[in-house]
Formats: sequence, structure tokens, C-alpha cells
Amino acid sequence: MADQNNAEEHDMMTSGMLQRATTPELIALRARKEDARLGVYAEWAGILLIASVLSRVFMTYVFNACVGDWLRDGHLQVKDLWNVLMYAIPLIFIALSGGLAVAGGVYAILNSLYTKGQMFILKRKMGKLALQASREGADVRP
Repeated sequence: MADQNNAEEHDMMTSGMLQRATTPELIALRARKEDARLGVYAEWAGILLIASVLSRVFMTYVFNACVGDWLRDGHLQVKDLWNVLMYAIPLIFIALSGGLAVAGGVYAILNSLYTKGQMFILKRKMGKLALQASREGADVRP
């Protein structure tokens, strides 16, 4: 019974070690996968920037087309409200676009630093194992 429990524990430890096994290729693959998020952030930043330009052009056109009627009818509060919205909505889109661009850039930089750190740790670990293997004649796997 005790031998069976030890065998199960050994199998669990081995599978856990295999799941955590890292190679430079796996680290680079994970980094490329994580860098795909930068593309998503960049796409959304571009979409919001285009939306800000289009909304600014559209609202300016509508404002210029309707302002004469509003001034004749005495609806100055509507003119003031539309004037605020004409500037506020595009600026909100521009702010969101800039925020996404900055977040994507920071995320890419942090991902790069993390990947370089993982590579450094792995190379250091492999160097220690190679040194140990040269002494003992053992296998050199992390």
C-alpha cells in the first residue's frame, strides 16, 4: 500500500515537472503569444482614433448646417450643448485611443522584460546543471 502511494506521488511529481518544463523555444512561443495582445490594443486605438475624426467631422457639419436655424429660433442653449458635445465626444475617443496605445506599449515592454528574465533564469539553471553533469556524468535537463 505504501509503495502504491509513493508511486502515485512520484507520477504526480513527474507530471508536474513536465508541465513546468521550459525551453528557450517555449519561452519565445509564449512571448509571441502574449505580444498578440499588442496588436489588439493597436487595432482598437486606431479604430477609436478614426471614430474621433469621423465624429468631429460629422458633428461640425451638422452644427454648421443647423446653427442658423437655432439662432433664429432663439434656442441658444441647444447651440451651446451641441458645441460642447462637438468637442467633448471626439476628445473622449482620442483619450481612449491614446490610453489603449500606451497600455499596449507598456504591456509589450513588460512582456519583453519578463521574457528576457525567464531566458536569463533558464540559461543560468542550464549552466548550473551542465556544471553538475560534468562533475557527475549525469543528464543535463532542467
